[in-house]
Amino acid sequence: MTLGGLAGLALLAAFQQGSRGALAGADLRIAVSGTEAVVEAEYVVAGAGSLELLVLRMKGQTIALEHAVLDGQPLMVEEMEAAIRLRAAGPPHGGAVRVRYRLAGRLARIPLFVPSAPTQPPSRAVRITVTGLEAGRAAVHTAPRFTRDPGGAFVARGEHVPSMVALVADPAELPVPRIAELVVIAVAIGGTGLWVARLARGRRREPVRR
Repeated sequence: MTLGGLAGLALLAAFQQGSRGALAGADLRIAVSGTEAVVEAEYVVAGAGSLELLVLRMKGQTIALEHAVLDGQPLMVEEMEAAIRLRAAGPPHGGAVRVRYRLAGRLARIPLFVPSAPTQPPSRAVRITVTGLEAGRAAVHTAPRFTRDPGGAFVARGEHVPSMVALVADPAELPVPRIAELVVIAVAIGGTGLWVARLARGRRREPVRR
């Protein structure tokens, strides 16, 4: 994972700490065509004193925002190096947010706008549908877990909106289980390094006995 990716994850974590209101439901539709994808998403929010949505930028991919409104009113757009942030122009008390954007490049990780208003579990109010993807292009391990309906679309349901969809196979990308394994290894190495550093500082602070 690159420094930009780590910065994006840190930004997303801080963003979610300030969540307000509740996400009553979300319907996200992804149409894949070659190396491009169009994402159309609708979020129904209730009781939000303020509302923001954040999408992370992925390596080897461009994002072109085409449409972002709350009940027909345009959202403010903030372009950042690691992400794009959408903000309601006024304090909403709820409503429907509709977003449309186009992705081009590597599609192994399809980023999604995550709203600051979380769902209230237990709930499976989030639905993600991917169309236009041949079965042979689907990865063996996906995130979230998808099933294929009789019409050929890939469908996932869950409690929360994920920051990305990992469904399209890409030989250049690490598979989902391998990414999880590397994260565990990184945490273990980081924890060991921190313990060694603290131990070394403690030894340096010991008084010299004569």
